[in-house]
Amino acid sequence: MSNSRSLRVFVAEWPENQFFNLAFEEVFYTESKQPTLRFWRNDKVVVIGRFQSPPLEINAVEARDL
Repeated sequence: MSNSRSLRVFVAEWPENQFFNLAFEEVFYTESKQPTLRFWRNDKVVVIGRFQSPPLEINAVEARDL
């Protein structure tokens, strides 16, 4: 008997709209029942997760230069 699983891969290209990307991720995560690997990118934005520490995650000098 095989124990294989399918994995859906989703690549999104909306780099100009970080708000859409974050909202889409929230809906996709809560509504999707299938394991999914999602790749997306944003231009000039810093996204910090709930359990991340900004001073540990962000290079402030580099961020200011954006």
